[in-house]
Amino acid sequence: MSIHRRIIGIGWLIFGVLIVSLVALNLTALDARVRALGATMGLLYLVAGFVLLANRPRAWRFGLPCAVLSLITFPLGTPLGIYYLWYHFRRERRS
Repeated sequence: MSIHRRIIGIGWLIFGVLIVSLVALNLTALDARVRALGATMGLLYLVAGFVLLANRPRAWRFGLPCAVLSLITFPLGTPLGIYYLWYHFRRERRS
């Protein structure tokens, strides 16, 4: 397993836990649609992190959408999304 893949997987696990915990802390203050969207995004990042750490061959199916979504979440998600896109396209160029 690549060290880059491991770093991105751990980063997305932390990012997913952060999103889910923020949604859980603000349950009463948020609209139902915002809660559902936040929980879905957090779970998507958690699944992507676990898939990357499990070294699954089709991890890019979760990785690319998470990378694109994380580009708009400055300051934590943007570097992580750029890092995954760099890793993914560098790996694709080699094969």
